[in-house]
Amino acid sequence: MRELLSLRKTRFLLAGNILSHIGNGIAMIAVPWLFVKQTNGDQIYGYTTMAAALITMLMLLYIGTLIDKFSRKKILVLTEWVGLIGTIIIALIEWQNAQPSIYSLITMFLMGSMIYSMHFPTRFAFTQEIFEPRHYQQLNGLLEIQGQIAFMVAGGLGGFLVERISFTNVMLIDASTFLLGAIFFMLIPYQPKPKENTQTKSAWANLKEGILFIRTYKHTTNFFVFTMLPFISVLIGLFLIPIYVSDVLKANASVYGWHEVIWAIGSIIAGITIPLLAEKVRGRELVILSVSVYSMTVILLVLNINVWAFLAISMLMGWGNAGRRVARATVIMENVDNKMIGRMNSTLMSFGKLIQFVLVYIFTLIIPLWGAKSAFAILGVLLVFTCWGAWVSNKRFVSALEFQK
Repeated sequence: MRELLSLRKTRFLLAGNILSHIGNGIAMIAVPWLFVKQTNGDQIYGYTTMAAALITMLMLLYIGTLIDKFSRKKILVLTEWVGLIGTIIIALIEWQNAQPSIYSLITMFLMGSMIYSMHFPTRFAFTQEIFEPRHYQQLNGLLEIQGQIAFMVAGGLGGFLVERISFTNVMLIDASTFLLGAIFFMLIPYQPKPKENTQTKSAWANLKEGILFIRTYKHTTNFFVFTMLPFISVLIGLFLIPIYVSDVLKANASVYGWHEVIWAIGSIIAGITIPLLAEKVRGRELVILSVSVYSMTVILLVLNINVWAFLAISMLMGWGNAGRRVARATVIMENVDNKMIGRMNSTLMSFGKLIQFVLVYIFTLIIPLWGAKSAFAILGVLLVFTCWGAWVSNKRFVSALEFQK
């Protein structure tokens, strides 16, 4: 760990990543809460989430090839500049308004979703490219810890600020973090590795290429497909949790902010404990354990609980989700070639966005009838199926790198 932290590229990567997470995190906490507090806000927010899922799904069909073709560092920096410019424009539009317009909220949410969808797979491939395999486990743990510290800060600030200062000032705070994030990413020492001649193809060609890889190495990728659903569940949680806090718990924005803070604490604990557990337990088994813990917590939300129980569950949710992310990221890095990782990851994420779109559409229709608990019940059933699929696919797992030998 000391050796890893002594590297200049590690320190700049962590600094840029934490600032990027804070910038996007504040917006993605403040905006949903402002949505659900408006007239018919639940449904507008639901349709906005569906639109975000559809747009990012289409984006991801191209992103994989871009990541595998161009400088990943330049893509990361460009993403931060887009966040900076977009946030400043929205802040200027809302400068004299006491409450933000619904159109600004929709624009900010869509932009935040697209930035995240661009940032995550790019950073994933970038870190695999610039670090040695022996650092993957510790590095993923560090990234998870600092990412969750960022969301903890964002959750605390977002929940506190959204009801106390103007939307414009929240956006200006956001913009400053994007600026600093871009600066730190630019400072990372980077010598791009020679890349194969990956042409910018049509979305359909990229999708076919990603699906071909997944089918060819199905004994590798089936495990990644099944263990992706908790990630989709977390994205859907961005839609469900503010509604759950407001309508089921009858609580205010501070509770929503504390949920994010305590979730982040659980995630930080996972970032510390998963690399330690990995010394004794295989990575894929850690993924299954983490998915099982997360699935249990989603099912618990169906019960009649109070705010304190909800916050306790939030910590377990954070541990389960982050544990899955850390362990799964390491398993992917160890078993998928860097030349193909961008396209494989983006294809899986596109598939995930399609599932998110369908589920959010269903939940938007049923929540007015049966409430947010019904949505969590459906998610719980799907996650139980995921646990079974992960367990079965783990028994048949063979590394894609072994296939290629």
